[in-house]
Amino acid sequence: MRRKSLLVGLFSIVLALPCSAYVEMLHVRITGHAFDRIMSETDFMQRYQFAPFSNVLRTMMQFGAFHEDDMPRSVNHFFDPQNGNNGLTIQPVPFVPFCNTVGVSAKDWALHFPLNTNGLDAAHQAFYENLTGVTQGDRDLAAFALFEDFGHIVHLVQDMGQPEHTRNDQHLVLFGWGLTGFPIANAASLYENWTRDHIALSNLLPDGTPVEGLFNGFPTPKLGTYDSYFSNGLFGMADYSSDNHVTQDTNYKDTRFHCFSHALPTLDFAIPAPRDFIVTVTDPDTLLIQQVTVHETVYSTSFWDYVTGLRDQDGFHTIESFLNHVTGQYNPNVKVFTLDDDSWLTRAANLLPKTVGYSAGVIERFFRADVRSMWFLQPDGTFNVQLWNYTPTGELLKNCFVELYRTEGGQLVHVTAPGAPAVPPPVPDCTFFQTVATGIPYDPSNPIWKSDLRMVVRATLGSEENAVMADLIPKKQHTVKLVVDYPQNQYRVIGLQAIKQGTDKECAGCSDVVVKDINGNYRQSVQMPFSDISKPPLNGEITFTVGAMQSDVFFVELTVFSNASPTATVTVYSDDQQTAQMTLPYATLLQQRDYRLDGAGNFAPWP
Repeated sequence: MRRKSLLVGLFSIVLALPCSAYVEMLHVRITGHAFDRIMSETDFMQRYQFAPFSNVLRTMMQFGAFHEDDMPRSVNHFFDPQNGNNGLTIQPVPFVPFCNTVGVSAKDWALHFPLNTNGLDAAHQAFYENLTGVTQGDRDLAAFALFEDFGHIVHLVQDMGQPEHTRNDQHLVLFGWGLTGFPIANAASLYENWTRDHIALSNLLPDGTPVEGLFNGFPTPKLGTYDSYFSNGLFGMADYSSDNHVTQDTNYKDTRFHCFSHALPTLDFAIPAPRDFIVTVTDPDTLLIQQVTVHETVYSTSFWDYVTGLRDQDGFHTIESFLNHVTGQYNPNVKVFTLDDDSWLTRAANLLPKTVGYSAGVIERFFRADVRSMWFLQPDGTFNVQLWNYTPTGELLKNCFVELYRTEGGQLVHVTAPGAPAVPPPVPDCTFFQTVATGIPYDPSNPIWKSDLRMVVRATLGSEENAVMADLIPKKQHTVKLVVDYPQNQYRVIGLQAIKQGTDKECAGCSDVVVKDINGNYRQSVQMPFSDISKPPLNGEITFTVGAMQSDVFFVELTVFSNASPTATVTVYSDDQQTAQMTLPYATLLQQRDYRLDGAGNFAPWP
């Protein structure tokens, strides 16, 4: 039996300090865990060259999450999926049953409000500037701004895991009155006060359990739109928190005036359990101190988590008691539904892991695009460039603005055909294999693969307008030499070429070396003459150059012709270092072997 000591009366209330959302330091903590999650789950930090300064970007993301609560931004942190997706709606005049919506909904503020200088539109622009800034300093500053914007956005996602934000339970100091009809001091969030004291500013929960455990264990949702991370009827963070939780001012059988009512949750399947505890009370009139036993009923329940497909447990969903734990009012004649510290803990245990997962999911969605630039050397010595869309979600790419860059003297410069604009007109449909540039000059004295190359794309990706993506190609060049030791006139090296998917050969009989990288994409390197079987045999040495445009791994085929029984020995050198030696047995037919050249310059049989 628990004991409490408090000053109570029929109309007494406990004053609480106001909060504006999950307290700022809790947002910082959640955001740090979300950042660590994306570092472990995805490769975009490496693809976009963010990894070397990930610690700085983590700090910038936490900085944005902290400052999203700056007034008056926090007025836009509410979203009620049970009532038309409305933002914060308040009762301007106490005790007058009239309501007015203020600000915009949290979802719109994060995703669809151009005047928000730290929303999704701002993140798109910052990413574009990070990819196209002339100097490395320009690009780094844009990366800092990008991750600060991410912090602001995930703060709003995290607020959807605070039921007061998804049930229009106002607790902002700006408006002076809460749903209770009392002055703002009583509309403050006791739940946020509890998470501040026991989670944000603590390492241990009241029972001695490490706080860190509350942030783990929930997967990263992969949802089809940004909006769905807020609400789509089932899977959104706001759907889960609003439909399954009551709050201090939207509890059951609350007869006070509310701007909105909420059909969910219900007590239909809740399990009641009696609980008694002794409370020490002081009568405010007589100042007599006495101990009374409070009889109350604790309701536990469970509800579906549609992301995991499991049912979550809430052991202290609501409490029916003569003591209002929220206001501190004790009335032995009237029972009310209320919440206490046990309720705050069960909410935090269910909701905080989800805020980490949903935050990570939004950022991972931002970088979901996978586009690759294919540079094809033409007979006239110029390059044509194709955009290939490998986005794993299968979303279409429309209205693509494509820019090509290379590094010169540490700065990015546009790569264009003579007379072509730096940013050509949009390509209406670039979903699959679309040529986006032609006539790119080839300078043998300064081959294009000796520079860092990048293709930057702004497009509509699925339903996301102004999406930004890129293919960053580090400079790389390998010289591969094959020395074939064979009896004169017994072996003839026919050539080197790639094997196409299936059994056919790519560019069979042509004089360009065609190489296929590990992803199955084709590149052309410098020309290498093929020896003809009717000509005298080669002198036993073939040298060719591979200019890597996308991957460090290439497949090539070595083909020799044998007309005698002795075997041939083939020694493979990459960048003048011997990497492999193999023996080709006697055969009267062509010998076909596949080899792989990797990023370390190793060239070996494959598989």
